[in-house]
Amino acid sequence: MLYEWIEYLTTKSPPHLKKMGYLHEFIALKYKFKRNKKAWNPHLKNTKNQILKLCETSSSKNCVVLIGSGPLQDVPLRKLSKMFKEVILIDLYHPKFIFTKNVRTIKLDITNALESVYTLEDLILPKLHDLQINADVVISCNIFSQLTLKVEDFLNERGKLEATRFTEWKNHIQNNHLLQLKNLGTKAYMISDYEWNFFDKNHKLIEQEKLIPRELAEAHNLKKINEWEWLNSPRGELGPNRYLINKVGVYELG
Repeated sequence: MLYEWIEYLTTKSPPHLKKMGYLHEFIALKYKFKRNKKAWNPHLKNTKNQILKLCETSSSKNCVVLIGSGPLQDVPLRKLSKMFKEVILIDLYHPKFIFTKNVRTIKLDITNALESVYTLEDLILPKLHDLQINADVVISCNIFSQLTLKVEDFLNERGKLEATRFTEWKNHIQNNHLLQLKNLGTKAYMISDYEWNFFDKNHKLIEQEKLIPRELAEAHNLKKINEWEWLNSPRGELGPNRYLINKVGVYELG
């Protein structure tokens, strides 16, 4: 806890992201992995292997883009840097030290919405970023289900969360994300949890949430090419009486 606090105090961040909880989330993710290393390792290994497998299918190896690269726990950075002339990492925050020469980091709110949400305490439908990137491969890395969670918490804490409007806004953000992937590269893929399953201490399913709307999957012709289960939160992480298993899919965008 002390190390998390020190890192929080010494990491530069736009004020609105810090106040909305994104910096805390970025740092906490690294320490959650340390606490749950045994449970997380299979998922991280699967993600890395899938990224490499997807990239190997590209006939051109000039540029690869990874959106949601975060602390790089699930990114095989060294191997990608040897495979491609340039590796571009896009996220709100990046590790302080990346020593690979052909890696470029872009600090970016991929939703293009967070500052307006913070300032207005309201939901505005954002436009896509004009990034002027033409990559051979673009991969969304375990971020799709996280795109709107902090915004929901932020508005709810202020008593300004309207369920119908938020659902419409969430659908817009998710649709934009998939459009952005296709705009940035020749081949676009997404690795994302598509279902959350909460179990009690007796291993009985007590709550389930589907994360990718069917209409969205059909609109973007999402083709699932692999999947696995991830013990995201073992007993003790969410409390003594329940645990969370995520179902993760690898999707090719049509």
